[in-house]
Amino acid sequence: MSLYNRLRTGAVESIAETFQKRVATGLQTGHSFRIPDQKDQAGDTTDFELVTWPVITKP
Repeated sequence: MSLYNRLRTGAVESIAETFQKRVATGLQTGHSFRIPDQKDQAGDTTDFELVTWPVITKP
């Protein structure tokens, strides 16, 4: 399961990085852009709800 935990952590880090890039782009493109509150920003694995785990079976 540690492999899946690492994959999940990597996915969350990627989402947070993409969010930060979009905020930076928004700040550069217009004066009407507002930075979302800290509580609305994704950045930790606890910010997401795990829907399902993959099921692995032997052939």
